Amino acid sequence: EGEYNTVGNESLVKQIEGWDVAILDRYNSEQFIERQELSNEQDFENHILQLKRYMWSDGWGGAEIVQVVDVAPNETYTLSALARGGIKKDGTLLGKIRIQEVQNNALETSVDVTGSSWETYSMDYTTSAFCKQIRVFFYLERDKWGASISALEADNAKLTGKSRTYSSKVGFENRSSNIEYFTYDATGAYAPLISPEIIVIPEDK
Repeated sequence: EGEYNTVGNESLVKQIEGWDVAILDRYNSEQFIERQELSNEQDFENHILQLKRYMWSDGWGGAEIVQVVDVAPNETYTLSALARGGIKKDGTLLGKIRIQEVQNNALETSVDVTGSSWETYSMDYTTSAFCKQIRVFFYLERDKWGASISALEADNAKLTGKSRTYSSKVGFENRSSNIEYFTYDATGAYAPLISPEIIVIPEDK
């Protein structure tokens, strides 16, 4: 569980460590961090994410809590989370858990949250050849004015797969000069040959 900040003295959450509150407009949707006991291991001190639609407006966008994750191309990742709710009174499913590529947001997959009781939802996603990052969403779709929609609640989100590592590089930027030739040597072969010296400074007596 990370840190989070609320709006003034209210319980409305505006920031969650590691996540982006994509829409901060309570007349569209609201988000909260609530205490929720799930099991003996996750007692009353456990906290869950809760997304709610504003009932007296159809809103202007889906409620989204998003995290951007560095990934490797052509690798399969598994996203799992506990979730429940996000269901309209007539049974329409409006809550989703989604994965979307940052470099091409047309590439995505999602799973509907289908029940009012806690269940584990899981999906696999294989990144494209040019994918460097993905977005992980908890998403609650909007509906018409006055629609009765249960809160979407989630906990224990976990993404597993190959981690992305970065290799060390050297670089510079200079807009006032031209460089005709530049090379970078990683072997140390062209390092200056300096013999180590130890200088002993006698103490004054």
